Amino acid sequence: MDKPRPRSGRVVAYLVAGVIFVAGVGPFFGFWRAAIAFAVAAPVLAVGIGYFRSAGNSPPDAEAEELTGADLRYVCSVCGLELKVIVATNDKAPTHCREKMDLVPVGGKPPLKPV
Repeated sequence: MDKPRPRSGRVVAYLVAGVIFVAGVGPFFGFWRAAIAFAVAAPVLAVGIGYFRSAGNSPPDAEAEELTGADLRYVCSVCGLELKVIVATNDKAPTHCREKMDLVPVGGKPPLKPV
């Protein structure tokens, strides 16, 4: 992984970029306007670059384990959605409709009445 650059180096880089921007754009639009534009755009740009840099460094997915001889069926108690789990990464019940789903035994009926 890349080493994080020291904060003082970033500040100096932003100041140098700001001086170059104001010197290049200032004669055409005014030095104060160019300085204000850079002062507004630099933090927005820094946050955007930081967001996309952190999105690229996402953690790897958990490895899935094959469940042998297990037939797990879950039913949503709110809407009645049935889910059959063949491959799972953990023993937690999945969620649907912002509620945990109920585990139904094999051959059992869902806990909801038919609609």
